[in-house]
Amino acid sequence: MKASKQEIPTEKRIELYKEAVELYKGDFLPLKESDEWVVDLLLKYQNIYINCVKNLYILLSNLNDYESILGILEKAVRILKYNDEIHILYIKCLIKLKKFQQAKDYYNKIADLYYNELGVDISEEFKQLYFGVADTLAEKPYDLPNVVQILQQKEKRGAYYCNFLSFVENCEIVLRATSRSNLSACLISCTLIESRKSLKKNKNETDALEILGEVIEKKLRIGDIYTKTGNNQFLIMLLGANHENCNAILERIIREFFKTYKGNDVKIEGVIMPAR
Repeated sequence: MKASKQEIPTEKRIELYKEAVELYKGDFLPLKESDEWVVDLLLKYQNIYINCVKNLYILLSNLNDYESILGILEKAVRILKYNDEIHILYIKCLIKLKKFQQAKDYYNKIADLYYNELGVDISEEFKQLYFGVADTLAEKPYDLPNVVQILQQKEKRGAYYCNFLSFVENCEIVLRATSRSNLSACLISCTLIESRKSLKKNKNETDALEILGEVIEKKLRIGDIYTKTGNNQFLIMLLGANHENCNAILERIIREFFKTYKGNDVKIEGVIMPAR
C-alpha cells in the first residue's frame, strides 16, 4: 500500500489512509462456511482495514489530533464488534481527549457485550485501561459536597443494573459489609426457556428478555442488584430476604412478566441459592 511508505510526507500518508478506511463498509459478501475463498477475502480486507486504522491512529496521535481519529474509530468499533485492538484504541483516544466518563461507560458496555454474547472475559490489557481511567479520575482530591453531588446525579428508581463484572464486585462489597450481621443474602437466576425455535415478540415488537429486565427493575427494591448474562438470563442479588421471601419475589416477577408478554412460547425458570 502506497500510504505505508515512510518516504511519503505524513500529511499525504494520512490522506491516503483516510481514503482507504472510508472505502471499507464491513463484510461485502455473505459468509458461508463452505466457501473458503469468501472467508479468505473477508479476512484479507478486514486486516487491511484494521492496519489502516492503526496506522492512522499512530500518525494522528503524533500530531496530537485525537479529534480526527475519534470519528474514524467510532466507525471502526461499529464494524468490528469483537475486535479488541480497535476497542482499546477507541478507549485510549477517549482518555487522551479527557472524556473519562465516556471511556468508563464504553468499557462497561464492551465487558457486558463480551460476557453476554461470547461468554468470555475481556483481555488483561482492556482491564488495565479501565484501572487507568479510574486512577485518572481519582488523581485530584474531591470535596465531600462534590462527591455527594456525583452520587445524587442519577435518579434512583427500582433495582440497580450493572454488567456482570460489576455485579460480582457489588455483591462482594455487600456481603463483606454485612458479614457481622444476621442479614440473609440470596441469589436468584431468572432464565427464559423457549418452547419453539425463537423467542416470540409481542405486538409491540418488544423482546421477551427486555420485558423481563423491565419487570425486575420495577418490582425489586432500590437496594437490590441485578445483571444480564447470556441472551436469556438475569441474575439478582437480594439482601435481607430468606428463601421463602425469594420464592414470593420470583413468583411476582413471573406473574408481572406474563401480564405484559402475551405469548405462550416461553417460560421462566427460577433458581434460588443462598449467597453465603
